[in-house]
Amino acid sequence: MVSNKNRLYIALYPSGATGGATPEERQYHWGFLVGPKAEKSKEVPGTRYHVKNSIVTGWNYEELSLRDVQNTTTLLARLLIAKIEDDERLKEVFRTTPLVQNDPNWRCRTWVEQV
Repeated sequence: MVSNKNRLYIALYPSGATGGATPEERQYHWGFLVGPKAEKSKEVPGTRYHVKNSIVTGWNYEELSLRDVQNTTTLLARLLIAKIEDDERLKEVFRTTPLVQNDPNWRCRTWVEQV
């Protein structure tokens, strides 16, 4: 039996954040990418899951369909961490992991760790 289950990656992007007590901790934006096992075509569709902080609304969860999960805008690195056994369960975990508002120590990296 051939297995072609989706794969889960941790993704790093430049954050654009500057300053603060520990700027090295804020150097990267963390999130997840999900894509197929087989990446033989030029463009491989997938999804980005991450949280973003807005001055107006605070932390927000976002799911974004991608035309090419291998090469998203500003992607610095992606690290394969798992073969996904249950896509719907993973989405439920992403969607229900709490977002902590008004805590200057809580970041996108914290959310990734908690997921």
